[in-house]
Amino acid sequence: MNVKLALSSLIVLFISVLLSFFISKTVITNQLEEQVVTELDGIVQFIETESYEQSLENLLVHLNQLTNYHVKHVQAADLLNEYSQADLSQISNGHPLVRVSNPNDIVAFYSYTNNNEKILLQFNMKEHIETMNAMKLIVKLALFIGLFLIFIASYYISKPIKQLTKATNKIAQGQFDMTLKSNRKDEIGQLTNSFNLMATSVQSMLKVRQDFISNVSHEYQTPITSIKGFAKALREKEFSKATQQEYLFIIEEEAERLSNLSTNVLKLSRLQYDEVKKLDITAFSIDRMLKETITLLYPQSNKKNIEWNVQLESITIHADVQLLKQLWINLLSNAIRYSPVSGIISITCIENENNKIHITITDEGPGIGDEHLANVFDPFYKSKDSPGNGLGLSIVKEIVQKHHANIRLLNREPHGLKIDLVFPKEHNILKC
Repeated sequence: MNVKLALSSLIVLFISVLLSFFISKTVITNQLEEQVVTELDGIVQFIETESYEQSLENLLVHLNQLTNYHVKHVQAADLLNEYSQADLSQISNGHPLVRVSNPNDIVAFYSYTNNNEKILLQFNMKEHIETMNAMKLIVKLALFIGLFLIFIASYYISKPIKQLTKATNKIAQGQFDMTLKSNRKDEIGQLTNSFNLMATSVQSMLKVRQDFISNVSHEYQTPITSIKGFAKALREKEFSKATQQEYLFIIEEEAERLSNLSTNVLKLSRLQYDEVKKLDITAFSIDRMLKETITLLYPQSNKKNIEWNVQLESITIHADVQLLKQLWINLLSNAIRYSPVSGIISITCIENENNKIHITITDEGPGIGDEHLANVFDPFYKSKDSPGNGLGLSIVKEIVQKHHANIRLLNREPHGLKIDLVFPKEHNILKC
C-alpha cells in the first residue's frame, strides 16, 4: 500500500475512526457518571432514613440485598493516594463522587454522619460495568469493522494505481504495447482508459516516426546512389563530351532533387512536431497573393503553354503569410506538373455568407485514382508513376490544419482534379 493517495485516505479515515472512538468513550463515560449520580441520590435518601435505625453492618447487608451494587465501608485514609484533595473535600461535604478509573472499575463514594461518626461507603457499580463493557465492545467492533473497510477501500483504490504505475514505467523503458483492462466506471476507470488511449497514441506515433525515417532513408538513397554511380563513372572512364554533359546534367538533377527533399522534410518536420507553435498572423489580400504566386510560377507554366482562368474577389484574410505562400506554391506547382500542354488551370476565390473564404483550384490533368484519394496527404505517399517525393500535399495538409481550415480533393469528369479549400476569414487563430 505505498500509493500516496491510498495512504493519505487510510490515514485520514484511521484518525477519524480513532477520534470517533475516543469521543464516543468520553460521551458514554459522562452519561454513565450522570446516571450513577442520579441513582445514588435515591440510595442516599434511603441511607439517611435507615442509618439511624440500623447498625452499619445491617445497613451494608440491606444495601447489598436491595441493589445490584457491592457496598462496603472504607476509610478516608485509603483514598489519599488515589484521589485529589478536591475529590476528598466533595466526599467529606456529603456529595456523592463517581469515577470511572478504567473499563472494569466504576466506583462511587458517599459519606454520612451517624452518631457523630463519619461513615464512608464505597459502591462498586457492577451493573454499570457490564453496560460499559458492552458499549465499549460495540465501539471496538465498530473500530475494527471501520479499519477493515478502510483496508478494503485502500486496496481497491491502490491496486489499479499500482498497475498504472508499473505500466507507465514500462512505457518509459520503451515497451509501448502496454494496455490495461478495467471495467470500472469511476475516476480510476477513466484514468485507465486515458492511459490505454495514450499508450495506443504513443505506439501509433512511434510507428509513424519509424515509417517516416524509413521513407526518408529510401528517398535519400535513390539520388545519392545515382550521383555516386555517375560520378564514379566519369572519374574512372573516358567519355565523349556529349556523354559527360549528359551525366553531369543527371548529377545536377539528382542533387536538385536531394536539395528539394531536404527542404520539404525540414518543412514537414517543423509543422508536424509543432516547432511552428504560434502562427505569425497578419491581415493581407489573399487574391493578390494568388496572383503573385501565378507570376512566380510563370516560367513553369509557360513551358507547357498553360492558360490561367482566374476569378478572384478582393478579400482580406488573417493568416500566416509565409505558410499560405508555401501552400499556393505546392498546390499550383502540382496543377502545372500534371496539366497537359496548353491545358487550363482555373482559380476562384469568393467569400460566402458564413464569413468563410472559399477557394477552388481545378486542372485538366489525369486526376488521382480513387484508391489513392484517402492517402494522398500521407508523407511520402505517391503512385508508381508519380513524380516528386510525396511530401508536397503532406505539407499542404499541415498548413491547412494550422489555420483551422479544410481541404478536399475531388476528381472531375471526364478528367482533371478539383481542390476545394475553406478558410475562416477572421477568428482567434492566435491560440494555435
